[in-house]
Amino acid sequence: MLAIDRDSSTPIFQQISEQIQQEIVAGSLSAHQTLTSTRTLAQDLDISRNTVRRAYEQLIIEGFIESKPKAGYRVVAHLPSIVHQSETAIQNRYIYKNLIDFMETFDKLEFFPQKDWSRAEQKMKLQGLQHVQPANGDLDYRIQLSTFLKRTKQIEVTPDQIVIVSGFNEAAGIIHTLVDFEAVSVVDPLAPNAQEIWKTMNVNVNFFKLHDDYQTWSKPPISLLTANHTFPNGNFLTTTERQSLAKKLIADHKYIIELDTDGTFNFEDHPSDSLMTYAPENSFYYSNYDDTLGSSLCIGFLVIPTKFQSKFQRLYQSFPSRVSQWQQRIIANMMADGSLTAYLRKLENVYNQRRKVLMTSLKMAFGEKINFIGSNRGTFIVSKLDTDKSVKMLCQIAKEHHIIVGDVDRSWQKGPLPYKIIVFSIRQVRIDEIKIGIRKLSKLWNL
Repeated sequence: MLAIDRDSSTPIFQQISEQIQQEIVAGSLSAHQTLTSTRTLAQDLDISRNTVRRAYEQLIIEGFIESKPKAGYRVVAHLPSIVHQSETAIQNRYIYKNLIDFMETFDKLEFFPQKDWSRAEQKMKLQGLQHVQPANGDLDYRIQLSTFLKRTKQIEVTPDQIVIVSGFNEAAGIIHTLVDFEAVSVVDPLAPNAQEIWKTMNVNVNFFKLHDDYQTWSKPPISLLTANHTFPNGNFLTTTERQSLAKKLIADHKYIIELDTDGTFNFEDHPSDSLMTYAPENSFYYSNYDDTLGSSLCIGFLVIPTKFQSKFQRLYQSFPSRVSQWQQRIIANMMADGSLTAYLRKLENVYNQRRKVLMTSLKMAFGEKINFIGSNRGTFIVSKLDTDKSVKMLCQIAKEHHIIVGDVDRSWQKGPLPYKIIVFSIRQVRIDEIKIGIRKLSKLWNL
C-alpha cells in the first residue's frame, strides 16, 4: 500500500510516482503488470483522481509505465537505464525540502506544464524533424515566436530576424561578430555573466546607470541595458524614456542590446513594450525562458535588425544550430495551441499573489526599516533595509537557518552602495513558506 505524507512539502503526485518507481525497480511490480486504476487508487488514498493521473503521467514520461487504450496502465517490458546517484547528488536533491528559497537556488518546476508539454511533444513526433536545422534555429518555432513577440512585446519581426541560441553568451558573440565593436557600454548593475562576457572578446567595457545622461555613456557604438526590469534593482525605462532613447539611437547611428530575461510578468496596468518597437534597425533583443519554463531549458532567442540578416546568413550558414530542435518544436506547438499563453497567465496570477503576500509580510515584520524600490514587474522584489548590519551578514544568518535570500553586491561595478538592499525572488516559494520564512527573518535579523 502506498503511503502519503500530507504534511510533506513534496507534492502528493510526486510521492506516488516515486514509490511506484521504487516498486518497479525493486521488482515488486513486474514487466507488463497492470497498475491499480486511477479511480480505485484515488479512492484508496482519499485523494483526487487527477492527482493519480498526474503521477502516472510522470511515470510514463520517465519510461517506467505505458498506457494502452482500454487496458489501463502497465509496467513497460524494458525499464529505462537507471544511474545510481552519488550520496552528494542525493543529498543535494533532498536538502531543498527543508529550504525556504528566496533566490532560485534550485528550480522546483512546481508549475511546469507537464501535460501540455507531453501533448506538444507527441505532436512534434508526428510532424518529424529535419536532420540538420538552419543556423538560426527551427523555422516552425521562429514563425510562432515572431507572432508571440508581436502579441506580448509589440515587437514586429520576421522569422528570419530571430536566432535561437543556448544563452546570452552565444548571443553576445553573434552580436559582436555582426557589429564588430571594440568598446561597449554596459548598464550597472547587471547579472555578472552579462558584464563579464565582453572581456573574453577583448572588448573594453564602460559602465553606466540606467538613468544617466545619454551623452555620458553613448560614446561606444553599442550599449547593453535592461529596459523592462533591471536585475537586481528592479529599475526600468518608461515608455516616454524609451521613445526618447530610440530617437537618439537612430540619429546617432548607435545600437542597443536589450536584455529582457525578467520582464515577462507585469503587475502594472500599462503594457511592457520593447526598445525594438521604436528603433527596430538600431536594437538587438534577447530573452529566454528562465522565469517561465525554467533556466535549465537553456533556450534563448536573439532578434537582430533586418540590416544584419544577410551578414548573419553569410557568416553562419555553414554552422547549423545545435540548440535542441526537439525542444524548440515542442515550444512552437505550445505557442500554436495556446497552452503556453494559458500557462503564463496562470504563473502571473500565482506570482502576483505571492508578491502581495511577500510585501505585506515584510512590512509587518520590519515596518519602517524596510522599503521597496524598482518597478512592479518580474519575479523578484528589491527591498531597501535600514540597518547597521551588512548585507553579507544578514544573508549568512538567514542561510544558517535554511533561508536563502539574495546578496547581489557583486552585480554592481561601482560600489559599495550607499544603502543596503536584499532581493527576494517569488519563483520558488509557496505562500506558506513566505509567511514562515519572513517571520523567522524578523527574529533572526532583529532590525
